[in-house]
Amino acid sequence: MMRNMWWRRNAFIFENIFKGPSELFLQAQETLKGFTEANSEGDGAIRGGEMQEEEVRWKGPGSSFVKVNWDASLAVEKKRKGIGIDVRDEVGEVRLSLCGSDASLCNLVVVELQALWRALKLCAELQWNKVIFEGDAVGIIHVVNRKDCCWEWHGQVVDDIKLILQNRSNWSIQYTNRKYNRVAHT
Repeated sequence: MMRNMWWRRNAFIFENIFKGPSELFLQAQETLKGFTEANSEGDGAIRGGEMQEEEVRWKGPGSSFVKVNWDASLAVEKKRKGIGIDVRDEVGEVRLSLCGSDASLCNLVVVELQALWRALKLCAELQWNKVIFEGDAVGIIHVVNRKDCCWEWHGQVVDDIKLILQNRSNWSIQYTNRKYNRVAHT
């Protein structure tokens, strides 16, 4: 909540954008939800003093759908950003993989949005009609799925994503835990 208040103050001072207390409270709830999910689901279970890996299985999207897992990373010390996109059909066969990096530096939120935007553009260019997009960035997914405008400083990228989704009723963006998003993350 305090971080959101700080960002609210900066947005008001530097960008003349004001957020109401209710929006700050909703952001804090989403952040807490993501934090709780991240800490409640580990990559394994401790048994007998050692870590045992749980079996992680990818779940198919359903008949005639493809599932697109996307993720982004930011290496501040190296001043590099990277994205990963993995597309599979209903039986789990890899249809397409894409990864990339460049030497520009920006906020991790923007990098995650750019990765999602690239995944959406890729599927639009290939004219796929039934697509499920999965990522592990809870805040990004929440902002993109909301109907109202995003007045954050990265709102233009969110609007671009919403424009791509506008007439595609069989496309959805949903959250998945990082352990199920491992290929795109790696």
